[in-house]
Order: sequence, then C-alpha cells, then structure tokens
Amino acid sequence: MSQRSRSNTGSAHRRAFTLVELVSVVVIVGVAAGLIVPRLTGTGARQERYEAEQVASIMTSFARRETIAAEAIGLEFTDEGDRSVLRVMLLDADEDGRSYWRADELIGEAVLTRLRVVNAVAEGVVLAPDRWRIEGGGVLGRPGIALELTRRDVEETGDTWSVVMEASGSGVTLVRNALPGSLNDERVVDLDMLGLGEAEW
Repeated sequence: MSQRSRSNTGSAHRRAFTLVELVSVVVIVGVAAGLIVPRLTGTGARQERYEAEQVASIMTSFARRETIAAEAIGLEFTDEGDRSVLRVMLLDADEDGRSYWRADELIGEAVLTRLRVVNAVAEGVVLAPDRWRIEGGGVLGRPGIALELTRRDVEETGDTWSVVMEASGSGVTLVRNALPGSLNDERVVDLDMLGLGEAEW
C-alpha cells in the first residue's frame, strides 16, 4: 500500500505547474506583448507616413511625366469627405472631338483616409480646399506646388507633412512636422520678362 500511495502523490504532484514553468510563461507573454502592442498602436502613424509618401510619389510622377508627355497633363485633387484623392490626369478627346480629362492609367492615385490637405498652394496662389486641377506645360510651364497635410481626425494631434515640388525640377521634397502655414510662398513673377506684359492676369 505504501507504493500505491507514493504513486498517487507522485502523479498528483506532477499535475501542478512548477514555479519555473509559471515564471517562464509570464516572461514569454510579457515579451510577446512588448513586441505586439507597439505594432498595434503605431499603425496609424505608419499609415499617415505611407499616405504622405504616396502624395509625394504622385507629384513626382506628374513632374516627370509632364517633362516627356506630348499631351496635356494635369494634377487633380478631390476631397470626398471621408477620403481625398490625388491623381495625374491626361487631356483626351472623344469621337466628336470634345476634350475631357481622364485619369492616367500608368500612374496610380494617392488615396488619403487618415490625412487631409489643409493647405494647397501653386505659385503663391492658395487653391480651393475641396477640388482643384493644376495643368502642366503651357507658356509659363508647370507651377511650383506645395501641399500641407495633417491628420483627418482633428481631435488627435499628430505629424504634419509638407510636400513641395519646385517649378523647375522633377523632385519632390517631403518634410515631416513643418511649420503650419509655411507654404504661403510669396514669389514675384515678372510677366514682362516672360513676354507676357500685356497678358491678363
């Protein structure tokens, strides 16, 4: 009987967790939480960065395409309330010869769901907040464009992004946490020097 009681107490003792096993599980859960929680809380900031980079990419594609395109090209922005879209447009004609703008299929579009455009400036002119199109080419060439992006949810504070494309280049500068309202660049354009002294403006 003594062997039987020993085997019962031995099997009962084996069913319980040891202190080492409990501490090991707590450490593993703690390490896993330390790796997962920052990923879950940082998804909004990563999405905002991705959207800002997409805007910069679309503007770069517009500038490069504008330098080589034979057809008229434009950069169009529309704010649809819960999202905004920035895309490159091409001027096309239908069978009747009527002109219309269509999205460039070769270049994607930047869809903003976490960020919104709070300030858009083209050569010192503030653009409408909900819809605008900037056309490339022409006598004056492509204007310099600057966009200020901030978080769509105004209750949350976060990074602001400035996306700036100079008139002469195809490169775009993306700046995080620029000063708000710093895009209103006061540049002087000499119309006489451009041969447009008599043109309406």
